[in-house]
Amino acid sequence: MFADNQRISNRQMKRQMLISFGGVLILLVSGEMAGGGRNAILGAFLGYGALLVYFFFLARNAVPIQNLTSTFGGVIKWLVSFLYGSFLILTGGYLLEKISQISNLYLLSDVDKELVKILILVVALLGMGGDTQKRGRMGEASFFWIFWGFVLLLILAASHMRVPDGSRMPAIDGHSLLLYGYRFFAVGAIVSIFPFAFTKSEGRGYQMRDLGKSWLLLMLLVVSTSLILLGTYGYPGVKTMELPVLNLMSGTSLPGGFLDRFDIIWMALLLFALLFSLGSLLFYSVRLLLPRSGMEKEKEGRNARRILVGASVLIWIVSRLAYNGYTIENIYLRLLECFYAPLFIIITLLAGWGYRRMHHENQSKNKRNH
Repeated sequence: MFADNQRISNRQMKRQMLISFGGVLILLVSGEMAGGGRNAILGAFLGYGALLVYFFFLARNAVPIQNLTSTFGGVIKWLVSFLYGSFLILTGGYLLEKISQISNLYLLSDVDKELVKILILVVALLGMGGDTQKRGRMGEASFFWIFWGFVLLLILAASHMRVPDGSRMPAIDGHSLLLYGYRFFAVGAIVSIFPFAFTKSEGRGYQMRDLGKSWLLLMLLVVSTSLILLGTYGYPGVKTMELPVLNLMSGTSLPGGFLDRFDIIWMALLLFALLFSLGSLLFYSVRLLLPRSGMEKEKEGRNARRILVGASVLIWIVSRLAYNGYTIENIYLRLLECFYAPLFIIITLLAGWGYRRMHHENQSKNKRNH
């Protein structure tokens, strides 16, 4: 284990990523993918290929991204920090809204929705905090139960499905393939925030490999869920459901009727994964805004707590915002696809270019001085 609490291993990074994205993809992406039929499922493989290319540059430029404050100065530095920070807050507001909806529907139907949101944020704060190694140990300890729990439950759900009827799905066309491929890529581009949480611990090649392996597992997980949804409810049935995974949860059971309320286990795993994701957003808010060095441990802890509380308040506010009938739930995915994902790509490439240019200029100055 690293003595520096700014570091995690690639193994811990991979497991955190699988938990953070596993529940979100199963709940929010699998239904849309099933609703897109063959175009969406094949598009996921196309999007994964594009992600592999992006992961190469992300791993290559991890250190420059961590040192954005020295790479870019003045207004650009604050603009980049604002872009990443606003993304974390908007994503947190969107996720908080979804978690509160599920909690109200299944667990706390008689409790005020805003109070449920506050309770969810408190749980995420207490469980996560801003410590890198604490989060790493939590992800490593819970990985087996959460990720492989999802796999087991999907296997049980698959026992009730039929072979999906492709004749009732839209025909495969290039435009739809590219559209769904880009949507999957945009979701994967969220990993652009990972360099703020770890430093290079096992070499650039290992980071690239682990990012690719993690998203291969995630892609297979969400594609499998989509196929199970199509085989269980059919393409027309899935199109009528907002979150078909919730219906799948209630219909999953053990052979022989061993456990009547199997959906409780589904819900427990899903909520833990979603809370871990929300806690991860709070964690990255600390890593983004807290200086990396030159601060006493006690003062660093106080500032981290202030950032966590401030981020939580902003996330709660964003989850409540509404304008002309539009809420964060209506616009978040469009913002991700059209604004944040392209910007993450641009910033990743510019950070690497700026860092290497600065390094080259420093070398040239040193040579002239000597």
